[in-house]
Amino acid sequence: MEQNGQSVRVALSFGPQYGPLTVFRVQEAVPTAKMNGYGMLIFAGSSFDPEAQAFIQRAPVAGMEVHFAHIAPDVLVGDLLKTNRASQIFTVFSQRDVKPVKHKDGTYTVELQGVGYLRPLDG
Repeated sequence: MEQNGQSVRVALSFGPQYGPLTVFRVQEAVPTAKMNGYGMLIFAGSSFDPEAQAFIQRAPVAGMEVHFAHIAPDVLVGDLLKTNRASQIFTVFSQRDVKPVKHKDGTYTVELQGVGYLRPLDG
């Protein structure tokens, strides 16, 4: 994949057909992808444990982007799927990049640094 004019190796980890992608799967895949030189890791699944998402949010992986791609349940119906461009079966979503800011009075605010997203129709 090309990103900002650079070539990036992408690893895909597909979750179970039935049930959520778990934090155990994330903990196994992240070091394996990093050790093998991937710059991006995408977890694709029909659902995700909140702990799996929180694991990546709490401890971002240095030098590697990690994303979750929701697979629509429509893929389980086989030949009944629509085949036009508007009927996308994968939706990529990203974690927000936030920064807590501590004030002198001991209170905090959260600053939204950005949100990444992918337009599936044109990449």
